[in-house]
Amino acid sequence: MTKKQKWNQDQYIKHLVDGKKAYEERKKFLKEFSLSKKVESTKGESSSSDSNATSYGKSGYTINGKTPSELAKLSLKGSSGLTADELNAWLNPRTKDKVCNNCGQRSHMYNTGAWFIEAEKQAGYRADAIAAHAAEESGWGTSSIACKKKNFFGYGAVDSDPYNGAYKWDTHKDGFISAAKLISHGYIYRSKYYKGQKDQDSYWLMNNPPSANKGHRYASNNLWVNNICTIWSNAPQPKSGSSDKSAKAKSISTFDEVVSEGEKGYSIINQGPTPEEKEYLLALKYAYKVPLGDIKGNYFIAPKYQRKNYVADLKQSQSFVEKIGYAPLPNSRFIHISGPEENYYSEKARDVFMLLQNKLRYKQMIISRGFDPDPNNLTSHSVGIAIDIHAPNAIEAVRIADTAWLLGIRSISIGPKFVHVDIGPESVWGYDNMPIYRGPGSVKVGDFRYGF
Repeated sequence: MTKKQKWNQDQYIKHLVDGKKAYEERKKFLKEFSLSKKVESTKGESSSSDSNATSYGKSGYTINGKTPSELAKLSLKGSSGLTADELNAWLNPRTKDKVCNNCGQRSHMYNTGAWFIEAEKQAGYRADAIAAHAAEESGWGTSSIACKKKNFFGYGAVDSDPYNGAYKWDTHKDGFISAAKLISHGYIYRSKYYKGQKDQDSYWLMNNPPSANKGHRYASNNLWVNNICTIWSNAPQPKSGSSDKSAKAKSISTFDEVVSEGEKGYSIINQGPTPEEKEYLLALKYAYKVPLGDIKGNYFIAPKYQRKNYVADLKQSQSFVEKIGYAPLPNSRFIHISGPEENYYSEKARDVFMLLQNKLRYKQMIISRGFDPDPNNLTSHSVGIAIDIHAPNAIEAVRIADTAWLLGIRSISIGPKFVHVDIGPESVWGYDNMPIYRGPGSVKVGDFRYGF
């Protein structure tokens, strides 16, 4: 390990320790912070009201009795009201005798009710609908993609090469939860994360976007919606009570939880924070607010920030921790030769890289290295803001670097057979015996004395 690598590692560990300490302090603060209001309850009447609890959304709870076509246009937002045991009572009889096509073991969806409930909490939409989607895409947890890539939703798969296009996760549980969050951001609550876009919060809308350029179609199969909703129509009814009680008991937002059974005949109702209080709470939630630069017309303005701290701080920022706006670059315009798992970038990075690809006039840009999720990797690749563009020769390498510079990118370095570009603060460095790039005219083709 070089001195620089050791220093980077030490800094990363220090930031993790500092971040954990700050997190514990914030958690303690939030625990003691109260926005509650005591209200006297009236005998025989409900002591709390759904209108006082802000949640991700509302949804109907009566699934049995609804036809697949009715379910297709039902909002997915909110809670199913189901428990993990209730979900398992539905899932287990359907999966216990199914065998995985890859490993030969029992279905990977067997006894996973708790994971779907956790996915519901983190993604903000119904666990029974998530389970129906997973069952359809993975053959009830028996597909090779579900087994080997821990991907139960076909997320990232393309018709021309489903397996290699599909995203990969480390564990089956992570595959359920992470994919549900991606679907939540990209479809269910799309308007929250993409300016000018509309929510695609039903399975019908997920496969039939509201209008041109206002969303994405999830699957090419025209029977996709009906297949999922047919499975969903057999989901259980919550046994814990009426839909109203379920809605009160299950609020997705941490700050909007409804607390019942207060002391001495009172009920404590969290009315939800005011906009000012919510802004204050969110400001405390993360220690680091890291700029990502800005696009003005056809030019990019790199952020002003200390480069040595940039990646470590960005790893602890809200935008990266919650992967807000993170998604792949389009396969039609970018080829990732290291594999599809490296195709995952911040929204600003995608915009800049697509602008660069257009300026370079590439039909398809070849990426030799993209997003690298390795937790021990403390580079701009690890936060999804960098790409290494394949360059077959020195002439093309200089052209790529100059074009990126003129676009406004200020973190550029030429390596053997590639050009590194990222949207971080200005930085200058070199690889091996390669010349150091410092802007147009600073490097000429003849400077590559050791070949390319």
